[in-house]
Amino acid sequence: MIKYYFDHPYSKILNDTTLDRQTSSFQIYMARNEYEGCQLVLKSEVDAEVSVSVKVDGFTFDIFLVRYVSVKKEHMYPDGLMPICDNTKIPLKKGVRQPVYIRFHAVSDVKSGDHKAVVLISTKEGTIKSHIDICVFDFTLPVTPSCITAFGLGRKYIEKMHGTDKLYAEYYEFLLKHKISAYDIPCNILSDEADKYLSDLRMTSFRIPYSSDDDTIVKYYNKLVKNKEWFSKGFFYPLDEPSCMEHYKKLYEYKERLNRLFPNNNVCTPFFVNPIDSPEKDSVELLDGVSNIWCPKSYMWINTDVYVSETKPFGEKMVEKKRRGDKVLWYVCWEPGDPYCNLFVDMSGIMHRILFWQKRLYDVDGLLYWHSNYWEYVDDPWEDMATVKWLSDYVFGDGSLLYNGENGPCGSLRLEAVRDGIEDFEYLKMAEETIGKEATLKLINKVSKSLLNYTRDNDEFANVRKELGFLIEKEIVR
Repeated sequence: MIKYYFDHPYSKILNDTTLDRQTSSFQIYMARNEYEGCQLVLKSEVDAEVSVSVKVDGFTFDIFLVRYVSVKKEHMYPDGLMPICDNTKIPLKKGVRQPVYIRFHAVSDVKSGDHKAVVLISTKEGTIKSHIDICVFDFTLPVTPSCITAFGLGRKYIEKMHGTDKLYAEYYEFLLKHKISAYDIPCNILSDEADKYLSDLRMTSFRIPYSSDDDTIVKYYNKLVKNKEWFSKGFFYPLDEPSCMEHYKKLYEYKERLNRLFPNNNVCTPFFVNPIDSPEKDSVELLDGVSNIWCPKSYMWINTDVYVSETKPFGEKMVEKKRRGDKVLWYVCWEPGDPYCNLFVDMSGIMHRILFWQKRLYDVDGLLYWHSNYWEYVDDPWEDMATVKWLSDYVFGDGSLLYNGENGPCGSLRLEAVRDGIEDFEYLKMAEETIGKEATLKLINKVSKSLLNYTRDNDEFANVRKELGFLIEKEIVR
C-alpha cells in the first residue's frame, strides 16, 4: 500500500520511516512570473515502484526526484534535484519516505484566481488521484529581479565533472532561470556575442575582468559606457576579503588605476573584519572611496567580535552609504553557521529563505555568494558535499548549490529556496511601495525580528507569506 502527503517546498524531509503530516492535497499561492512548488512525500509498506504525473492548464511545471547526500557520515540529508518525466519509475524502499519536488511557473498571462493541478500516482495496484490548489495573485513579478545577485560559477569544475567547459553557458542560463546572476558572462565582454548577455533583462550584475593590460580596460569602458544599463550592472572585483594593511595598499593601487582607465567605476570588495595588523583601524573607513558596492559578511550588523567601531554602529554606516547612492550587498560563505541563516545542506530549509527577508529587514540590496559549483575537493557532489575540507570537515554545501547531471546542471532544494527567497524579496519591496515601510516591517517581524531571532515554523512562515501576497494584491487592484 502506498501512502503519501504534501509538504512545503523548503522542508528538509529526512528519509526515515516517519509519515508525520496528514495533507492529502496542498495549497500554493503565487504571483504571475513566479516559481513555486511543493513536495509530494511517498512511502510504501513494501519495496515498490511508482510514477508521478501532473496535469494542469495555464502553467508550466517540472517534477524532480529528491536525492540524499551524506552529511557527517552517519546522516543523509535531502538536497539534489534530479529531473524526471511522467513515466519515470521511482523506487520506494520499504517503510522509507521518498520526496518528489513539483515546481510550477505562473506565466505572465495566466489568469488570477484559483486553479487546480491534478496529481496522479501510478502504482502496480492502480492510480491514486490527488490535487494541488494554486491561487494566483493579481500582480506580476518583474523580469529584472530587485534583489541583486552575484554568484561564482567555475568553468574548471564544470570541465572536471563533464570533461569540457563548453557547458558553461548552459550552467549560466540555469542560474538565470533561478533569478541568479553569475559573476562572469559566458563570453568575452568585448565580443559581439556578449551583447545578448549584457542586454538580458534577467541579469542584475556581471563582473568586469580586472585586466593587467591598460588598453583592455579602456576598451571595456568604451563599450560599456555607451549603454547605461550595461554600465550600471558591471563591477570590478579586484581583491577579496582584505584582512591586513598590505591588502588595502594593493586595493588603493587598483582603484587609482581604475579611476584613470575606467571613470565612474563600480568596485565590490567583500570584507568581514578590521585589519588584523591594525585592529584599531575601521575597515569601513578604509574602504570608503574605494568600494561603492559594499559587501560585508552578514553577521557584521550585530557581531562585535569581528567588527568594532568607535563612532557609529555598523548598520548606521551602511544606511549612510545607501543615502549617498552606494549599493549594499552582504555575503555568506563557510560562516556564519547556525543560528545565523546560511545555505548549508544540513540547515533547516526555511533558513535559506529567511536570509532574504532579513535583507529587507536591514535594507540590504542583494547577495554575493562566492561559488555555485565549488567541486575542488569532491569527486562526486552527489555523494560528498563537504566542499571546504581545508576549513572544516563539518560544513556541507558551502559554495555548491548545483549538481552535475548527465548532460548539464541539476539544482537543489537550496537553490530552489534561494530563488524563492529572491521572489520573497520582490514581494517585500512591492509591499513597501504599496502598504508602506512601517506596515511591511511589521510583516517582516512576524518572520524575523533580527539576524538571530526568527521563526523556524514552516507553517507560520507560509501563512505570513500568504498574508503578504493578499495585502499587495488588495492595494494594487483597488
